[in-house]
Formats: sequence, structure tokens, C-alpha cells
Amino acid sequence: MGANPPPHFETEGTNMKFCQILATTKLCHMANEEIAARQFHTAHLNWGKVFRGEVKRVWDPRFDPNDYEVIHAQLTGDTLDAVREIRRRITGNTLLVVNPDYSIDSWNIYGHHIETIFDVLNCADIIFGQCYATVEFLRAQMRDREIYYCPHPVDTRWLANHAKTYSSRSKEDVIIAVHRDNERFTPHWVLRGSKLENVQKLVTHMVGWNGESTDLSHKIYDHVFPRLTNPEVIDKLYRNAFCIIDHYSYRVQGRTAMEAAGLGVPYFAWDTCDVAAYCYPELVARPGDLGHHTAMLEDLINDVDFAAEVSASAKEKIEFFGFEECEKRFRGMIDAHQGKDSSGSNNGSPA
Repeated sequence: MGANPPPHFETEGTNMKFCQILATTKLCHMANEEIAARQFHTAHLNWGKVFRGEVKRVWDPRFDPNDYEVIHAQLTGDTLDAVREIRRRITGNTLLVVNPDYSIDSWNIYGHHIETIFDVLNCADIIFGQCYATVEFLRAQMRDREIYYCPHPVDTRWLANHAKTYSSRSKEDVIIAVHRDNERFTPHWVLRGSKLENVQKLVTHMVGWNGESTDLSHKIYDHVFPRLTNPEVIDKLYRNAFCIIDHYSYRVQGRTAMEAAGLGVPYFAWDTCDVAAYCYPELVARPGDLGHHTAMLEDLINDVDFAAEVSASAKEKIEFFGFEECEKRFRGMIDAHQGKDSSGSNNGSPA
């Protein structure tokens, strides 16, 4: 995986009749409320905001997929049958676009019947992956299908409006992000490995610990928070942080990385995270390379100009994952499927 994203389609889009499908009525209501209110969110629901579309439950008998130009389904364990049902109901020119939800590191969530996943993917007119590793994996597994790279969009304007300048942010608060893997002790080793006196003044805030009785990582950090909503964690913690350390080892696009970059907060991550590799090339490392992260942390502390440069560069680069650029890539997939000419495209291939 390289740090430079691939070229993307340059298309002039017009509004399309776009619909996303979710598994439950409750989720659909919540999603449509978020879209209508333009509430901040970094997940796939942003596609509804980009295309001013709506979210429907596929099992609603009043839902006719032929009323839309594009139906988009993010493939989870509870939407497998929904995608097949949509395929069965489509009788016109509606395009069915599907992307797998989970990192390939956690495809076990789909269950024991792995071949079912590929049967469902083949129901789609267009298949894309939102991270490089998923695209490469699907291309190796589905050689007879075109697989596109199309990252999920983030609302960079919202983030910019909530960002604080580098000079006004804390120089002491370090955020430790926790995910479903077990990389929650390693940020401590980064801090412990530094010999700078200033490191002793840093205050650590671990976000995402759910009180597991067998997990003692919360005992080594100063403050512990449960999982918070996107706006809440951004306003309370991220926007004022000196840096964020997120040692998520799964191969992902990187929601937290998008939030950090939009805020201009330095972000330490493994190079398995696409957004981090692109927006923070100096601060990513191979999984387990704690020495590199310790050295980069010391550079951030010692060199104000370097820290400000990292911050400014990330805020500029995150626009690659903004609404406008992602809309172009999504429309580009449709153009390619329909045989239209899109200048400068490489079929959305990862670099």
C-alpha cells in the first residue's frame, strides 16, 4: 500500500436519485434524520448527504428499487439477504452498488458460510472497496469482476469549522484510540520510550474502553472514556489534542484518521490505515515499529515548525476524502460501468 492515492475520475455530475438500504426501520429513521440535519458522521451514511438521497429498509413492501437510479448497500452480516432481495426486485435500469463493510481482518463477522458473501457480491452491478487492502483482496478473489477503489467521504467543511489552530491547541493532551483489536498497550510504550523531560508532562486520555474485566490497559493511562459519538469525542477531546495515537492493526480506510486530519491534529498510526498513510506520511510506521513513533513524537515536541507543518499538510490532504472528490469517484464508477468515457481514469485502482 502506497501513501499516494490513485488518480480518480473527473466527471461532471448531475443529481441522481440515490438510495441506501439498511437492515432495520430504526436504523433507517436515524440515518434519514442525520442526513436531513447534516449531522456530522464519518461512516458510509455520508453518501446520502453527498447525493442528497435517502435511506430505506429493503423489507418495506412500499419500497420499490426501480424508483431510483442507484441503490447502494454496504454489505454487513444482516444485509446479505437484503442485497439478494434488491436484485430480485430490480426490473429496470436501477444500478445496484455494493461494498463490503468490514476490514478483511474481520470477515469472520460474516459467519461460516463465506461463499455466500461472494454470491451476494455477484448480485451487484458495481462492487467497490473503501480501503486499498479490500480492493486488492477482492480483485484476487473475483478476477472476472471489475473492482473499484472508492473511499467513503468525510465532511471536511464541518471538521474545518470545528478545528482549532495549532498554536491554540493543548501541548500536553495525548489521545489513545481503542478499537476491536488488542493494540491498546503499545501507545504507552511509545511514551515510555522517550527520554525527553517534556514527555513526563503529557496527559493521556484513552477513548473506547468498555470496562472489560480482563483488560487492564485503562490502568496505565490518566483518563479513560467509553466510546463516544463522533461530534462528542471531537469537541471534547480531539480538537484540542497535541496528538492522537491510534495503533489499530486492521487494514482499514480509517475513520479516526479522517477526523484527526480534518482537525489538523498530528496522528500516529500503523501504515495499515489508508488515510493515515496519505495524510501523515511522516507519522505512520510498520505495525510494531514503536521506535519510529517515539522518535517522531520527540520531533513534534521539540520542533514547533515541524508540528505546525504536519498539521497544515493533513488538513490540505484530507480533501482527497472530502465530499466533492468522493462524489467524482462514485460517479466515475457509474460512468465506467455504463461505458462512458471518463478522462484520466484508471478504474479507481489503488496505487
